[in-house]
Amino acid sequence: MTIIDDLLVLLDDEHLHSLEEITSTLADRSKQTISSTLGRLMAKGWVERVTNRGRGQYQITVSGRNHVTSFLDQIKRLSSDGWDRSWEQVVFNIPERDRKRRDDLRSLLVGLGYGRLHGWFWLSPWSNRADLERYIAATKSEKDITILRTGPLDQVTNQRIGSLFEWDWKALITAYDQFISAAELFLKSGPKGAYEARCLVYQYAKVLMTDPKLPRELPTHVGNSTKAFDLYLRIRPYCYQD
Repeated sequence: MTIIDDLLVLLDDEHLHSLEEITSTLADRSKQTISSTLGRLMAKGWVERVTNRGRGQYQITVSGRNHVTSFLDQIKRLSSDGWDRSWEQVVFNIPERDRKRRDDLRSLLVGLGYGRLHGWFWLSPWSNRADLERYIAATKSEKDITILRTGPLDQVTNQRIGSLFEWDWKALITAYDQFISAAELFLKSGPKGAYEARCLVYQYAKVLMTDPKLPRELPTHVGNSTKAFDLYLRIRPYCYQD
């Protein structure tokens, strides 16, 4: 969790917070760091400063709340409808001279859970066509990016594709382990605060952002994801206790 994550989770409780209150809650962060980060968040439009009874206080904006929600929505995808045994394929051919657009597309594909089979051929068992089409329209990439969908494939073929699916599994396993350690420590501790619980849920959602969430029918490379989900379910009720 970064200082930006900490602040957004803290402010995402529909309350006003003074700088003193924020500094007290984030005791491991310096007041100067918190103040400068709040300034950056205001510049992004995610946080605003208001005057309440003559005191300057901070609150999250709609844009900031939407940013937090975009992470938390990753959890909802775990309970999405069953897989139809087909794959969404993305093939692109962006010129070398346009490296930034190519790198931006790759970052988007990874963020949406697409894995690379080879070169410019990426795929995902889940459909993210709407997100991709928005990117294509915004960057005028209609001639450079093609989205295809296979029909349902047999189990042997899908198993083979799943085994070839490229992903940074080692980093993902490490991220899950870090969440599991923090979650177990929280559950073993004494009084449990809502803010601490919300931070853990946000951390879990960030891990899911790096997980392609492959269907159960495919080979798994991550043995600790189920334990992480069970811990999340145990922590979630504490988010609403204050």
